Amino acid sequence: GEEQLKAYAERVGVSVSLTTLGPGYRAVARAAHDPEQILGYCEGFVRPTGSILHVDKLEVWKKALDRAKKENPDGFQNGGQVFGVSLLLGYMSILYGREK
Repeated sequence: GEEQLKAYAERVGVSVSLTTLGPGYRAVARAAHDPEQILGYCEGFVRPTGSILHVDKLEVWKKALDRAKKENPDGFQNGGQVFGVSLLLGYMSILYGREK
């Protein structure tokens, strides 16, 4: 579940978190070595009628990934791969949707 995902993300140098407000959610990926450094985010909501997870936006910034890789070359193993961070954010969102 969520704890396994967070543990895996930390091992590859990414810290993921999820905040919610009503049916809305926002998952954020940060560099594990620098929590101020946001790598990307995913936001949306769970539709109240029917079990549908709606994603409004998912963004990962290549410049942020490059910076994290440069600052933490040994710890940031997901460096340069936008797809990797996107999957972490998407999976975090899916776990939230399953709970609802």
